Formats: sequence, structure tokens, C-alpha cells
Amino acid sequence: MQSLAGQLRRGSLFSYIHDMKLSLAIILLALPAMVSAQRTDWATWGELPPVGERMSRAIDIRDVRRLDKIVRAKADSLVRDLDGKADVMTIRDVNGMLAIRVVLGGAGLPAEPNVTGYNAATRETLEILTKSLKGRWAQASITVDGHTDNVGPYDENMTVSFKRAMAVGGLLTRQGVDSTRITPRGYSYDYPIADNRLIEGREKNRRVELTVTLGDDAIDELLR
Repeated sequence: MQSLAGQLRRGSLFSYIHDMKLSLAIILLALPAMVSAQRTDWATWGELPPVGERMSRAIDIRDVRRLDKIVRAKADSLVRDLDGKADVMTIRDVNGMLAIRVVLGGAGLPAEPNVTGYNAATRETLEILTKSLKGRWAQASITVDGHTDNVGPYDENMTVSFKRAMAVGGLLTRQGVDSTRITPRGYSYDYPIADNRLIEGREKNRRVELTVTLGDDAIDELLR
């Protein structure tokens, strides 16, 4: 027969194992919430905010291909005209249509983290952009997205990012773009494109992105 001491030791071991299993189960259940609450900004690299507005009609695939060629040609033209003053790329909007994105950062914005205005380089860049969006492109929409690094409180960065977008959007209006075509948005540090742990990364994340999208009116005009 097992001694009383042995039974107690065995009972203690079972209790210890049971407690460890219970603790592990609690940690596993809480892990998703912990990750969400402590999300590091690098986890969102590659994600993009939504681009464009949902259209109320379907576009024929042949027209989509024609529009793709037109948009790519315009993007290539902007690359030549801007000559390194800003990054230019093409992306897909929520409708699967090709859109043009122009990224202002570095020389295109003030270096100070909390400054929400623009400088001479930005003014020159936007003058080139607005001139290219006349004529057949006059009906295109422009979304202006402000972004920050992750230094400081989230809410304060949200205010800075929105003011940054408003400043650039206001300059577009003064340069002749219809204000109804412009949508300013602020995203704080939700969408980093570089590592906020590095000085160079934070500088890249302080930026404004302008995205030129095609709605119904712009599509009709470009397909004529």
C-alpha cells in the first residue's frame, strides 16, 4: 500500500500539472486579444487603405483593358514630368480599376514630425500633377491620405495626419482642382511603409499619398 506521504506528493504533482494546463489554456484564449491590443506597426506592412468608391455599374472587361492602358500611360507621363520629385505607382481600387498613386515625402514635406503644411517642393510637385489632370482627366477623383510615424499618442497623430491631408488638398484647390473631386483622409500611423524603429523609417512614414481614381464620369470621358 502506498504511504500517505507518497499519496500527498502524487496529489500535489497532479494539482501542479492541472494548474499548469489551466494557466496555459487561459493564455491561449487571451492571446488574440493581447496581440490585437499590442499590435506592432510592422504587422500592417503591405496593407493599404481602401481606394476609390464603389461604382453602381459594371464595366466591360474590354473597357477595363482600354482604361488600364490609358492610366498606365498617364502614370508613365507623370514619372517623366516629376523627375524624381515624388514616387508614382499604379494600384487597384475597390472596383478593380487601375488608379495612380503619387507619394509625397522626404523633400516633398517639411522634415519636422508634427508640421502639417507643405514646402516649395510639394507646391511644385502638385502644380505638375494638377496640370496633367486637366482636359480628359478633369473628372477624375483625388483622395489625399495623410500618414505619420508612431511617435506620440495615436489620437494626436490622427489629427496631424488629417491636417497634413487637408493642407495638401487645400493647395490642390487653390491650383484649380474642383474641391468636390478631393477627399482628404487621415490615418495616423495605421499604414506604415517602413520600420518606425529606425529614424529613416519614421521619415518615410511621414507622408501624404494622393490617389487618382476613375468614377463613372471620368470613365465615360476617357473612353470617348
